[in-house]
Amino acid sequence: MKIKLFEHEYSIHLTLPFSWKVLFVAAIAFLLANIFFAVFCPKLIKETTSFRDFAEQRRSGTELQKQLDELEQNGSLAYAEVIQWKNWFGARQVTNMTLTPANDERGFIEVYAIIVDALATSSQPTRFITSALYSVGLLAFAILLIQNICFVAKHW
Repeated sequence: MKIKLFEHEYSIHLTLPFSWKVLFVAAIAFLLANIFFAVFCPKLIKETTSFRDFAEQRRSGTELQKQLDELEQNGSLAYAEVIQWKNWFGARQVTNMTLTPANDERGFIEVYAIIVDALATSSQPTRFITSALYSVGLLAFAILLIQNICFVAKHW
């Protein structure tokens, strides 16, 4: 595009460099992946990385029990498995029992693992979309990184 100003003609280029376009694609991919993660990832998976982390946050057995009930209603767990763990919770009277790393009884660890696994497998389409978007962002960033390394090596 050419602009004439005070009898002098200026050339203006309104196109973005390739690297800016690639960075924009990477940023949009990361943004969308983060939005998908924030909106669709189950709360328990977002907030904890392991049972020890769950217990160190001083969370209660009641939370695990409620999550188990929700998974039963969704049909994410087999009925026999839900009954087994409901009986286990009932026998221990875990209502409002605060879990700590010191009282991390084996059963709590198992039920936590079962719940996390059921939550993870119940949201597989979301996991796929989020992973794909993160992959697109990383790929775009890798392309830009390789291109810049080659440019530096060539002009060294």
